[in-house]
Amino acid sequence: GDTGDDEIFEVDSIVVDSVEAETMRKNANKLDAMLVLMFDFIERACSADSGSAERAQQLFDSLLAAFENSLLHTYKCKCTQFLLFYCCSFKPAFASIFVQVLLTQLRSEQLHTEARIASAAYLASFVARARYLPLESALDAVGQLLAWASDYHLVQAARQAGQPAALDVQLHGVFYSAVQGVLYALCFKQVQLATPECAPFRAALTPQLQAILDGGLNPLKFCQDTVVAEFERLSLCECAHIIAANERTAVGSHNVGGGVNRLDDFFPFDPLLLRFASERVNPLYKTWEALPDPHERASNVSSEAPSEALGASFQAMSVTPDDLDTLMRQRLKEQAHIPATMTGGFPR
Repeated sequence: GDTGDDEIFEVDSIVVDSVEAETMRKNANKLDAMLVLMFDFIERACSADSGSAERAQQLFDSLLAAFENSLLHTYKCKCTQFLLFYCCSFKPAFASIFVQVLLTQLRSEQLHTEARIASAAYLASFVARARYLPLESALDAVGQLLAWASDYHLVQAARQAGQPAALDVQLHGVFYSAVQGVLYALCFKQVQLATPECAPFRAALTPQLQAILDGGLNPLKFCQDTVVAEFERLSLCECAHIIAANERTAVGSHNVGGGVNRLDDFFPFDPLLLRFASERVNPLYKTWEALPDPHERASNVSSEAPSEALGASFQAMSVTPDDLDTLMRQRLKEQAHIPATMTGGFPR
């Protein structure tokens, strides 16, 4: 009867899931091995001992071209970008060029919106995670990102002429992504920002960022809750009243194009969930670190302590084998292809 058919269906589903899981595991292992081979190749080309300056430059140029032409336009790529992340660690100039390329892409009105939004995400994630990027360079990148967002905010405020702004990710997605990128990077730099040496940066940043957060486009409404919760905790700006108001109101759940009216939770240099490849990245990689929370928060944006929420969202590099297998299956379902676009055209 029906019960027997249901049991057969359940058994078939278990078999299919088991086969799919094994296929995903094999694919993850292959991808892991390929990335390790590529890391070896990059190290030979770029290290002072075995490489040459010309060869290193050619390799970096090839990786950067592949990034601009392909990877930047690939939705939620999870692993391949770490080839460029690794290459940038060998020469400070490589990291500086990568940052400037991302800023240029974000500012370019000739580029389609999705690529500009991705540029903001890549920039914020790189600044937050690249341990080898000097603090001065990281803060300069944040400052440039904030300056662009401030200019956009002022132009839109002039256009509104006192009228309510259209709160829509499709219309203002690049702006919202830029602001989220600033907040995200500041959260990851909070330990350094608390030092006396960063006081001039904080003094310059706070009024500019406060004006943006208070503006009619209401960027905090569209940023990820974990990022907003942790940023509020930093006390760089007065934002509790904005967050509290946002908790009481809602914007349309869909934008003018019919899509979901919120930002993606995509930061491209989130932990690399490949067992052996992550071992190569780990020494170059900044994991989450938060200051102790000295006071209660004024808003209720998250039921968790904000640092716990952010730490859960941005997992540490160390994961258990079972967690890694599960997460990699999810990621490979989202994106089946492997870094073929970035393995061609390299100097030999």
